[in-house]
Amino acid sequence: MRKPGRITLGWWNTSLSPKTKENQATEEHKLYVAFVLFRLLNERWVDVLCLCEVTPDDIENISDALGDEFKIYNGAFREKRKKFDICIIYRMQIVEFLGSSLVSKPHHSGTTVYAGQKVEFNINETDETLVLFIAHWSSRLYDYADSPNKAHLGMILQSAVHECITSRNNKVIVLGDFNEEPFNESISHHLGASRDIALVKKKPGLLYNPFWRHMMYSALHPNSDTTFI
Repeated sequence: MRKPGRITLGWWNTSLSPKTKENQATEEHKLYVAFVLFRLLNERWVDVLCLCEVTPDDIENISDALGDEFKIYNGAFREKRKKFDICIIYRMQIVEFLGSSLVSKPHHSGTTVYAGQKVEFNINETDETLVLFIAHWSSRLYDYADSPNKAHLGMILQSAVHECITSRNNKVIVLGDFNEEPFNESISHHLGASRDIALVKKKPGLLYNPFWRHMMYSALHPNSDTTFI
C-alpha cells in the first residue's frame, strides 16, 4: 500500500528503443517491460515513473496497458536535430501535470545544446510545485567520460536547477541516465551533486545524491586478503 504523505519516484532505462534500434524490441522484451511496469506501479506504488529509450510508438503501447489512474507525459520528440526519448508515467490522484520546457543553451557555433527537460507537477495533497529535471545524455560510445561536452551539459543543467530553486520555493529533483559515474566531474563538479548530506545542508547550491552509496560495495570480496588499518 502507498504511504500517505509520501511520493515515490523512479527512473528506468527500458532499452525498448536505443538510439540505433528504435522500435525494434522483441515481443519478449515488450512483455518484460510491461511486467516490470505493472510491478513498479501497482506493487511498489511508484507514483511518478520516468522512462527512457522510448519512442512515441512505445509510449502509445505503454499507455494502452495502463489503468485509468495513470497518465503519461510524452517527452519523446524531435527538436531541430536533437531527438528526445523520455516519458513520465504519473498517478493522477497524487500529482497534476502543469507544463514542460527544454533545458538548453545556444552554442557559439550556431547550434543549440540540450541538457534535458524540465517538467512541472502540482502535488495535490499540499498544493506545492514539484519540478523534475530529466535527462538522457549520450552513451560513452559517442561521448567519452568527462568530455568537454558533458561538462557543458552539467553546467547548463546546474544553472537551470539553481534558477528554479532560487526563484520560487519549489521541490526540485534531478533524474536521468547520464552515462557518467557520480564522481565524474560533469556530475560532481559541474552539475554539483554530492553524496555528503552534511555538506549539501551547508551549501544549498549543491544537490544531494542519495543513490551514490548504493553503487559501492559494503564488504570486501570473499577471497580478498586485504586488510584496513
